[in-house]
Amino acid sequence: MAPSEPAPPPEDPRLADAREDLARTTLAELPDAFSRLAYLASLRDIATDRYVHWGLEETYGPELAQAAIARTHQEVFRLLCAAPVSELAAQIRRFLAGREDGGRVLLKNWQRDFSYNLLAPAGIDELELENFRINFEAVMAAAALHSGE
Repeated sequence: MAPSEPAPPPEDPRLADAREDLARTTLAELPDAFSRLAYLASLRDIATDRYVHWGLEETYGPELAQAAIARTHQEVFRLLCAAPVSELAAQIRRFLAGREDGGRVLLKNWQRDFSYNLLAPAGIDELELENFRINFEAVMAAAALHSGE
């Protein structure tokens, strides 16, 4: 959601419905929190911080869709940040293993250009973001060692 755009109040029942719809119809198909985080991040246009999800926008309108995705993105990010590093590592390994080349190119790109920072949602506190970066970089280093890179 763009910073200047007002968010619907949290007590709006349609927001809860939109979040439930997103969780039930889209995110439930993904195996773990890291896969959900990567998916949610892929919906965000980094130039505008707006999320693009045609189905939610058609059903709930653009404002509720934005709020639902943004809040879910933050929630999944925080859930993953609270997980033990070993769990983060296991989820990232599974995510990479599911890529066509075993994730080698993606891992190299993450290491080269720090694009893993784009997984974090807008509005995350700098301390939370730094915690994520530290843990993610440790996991990447271990994955690179494991793959012989």
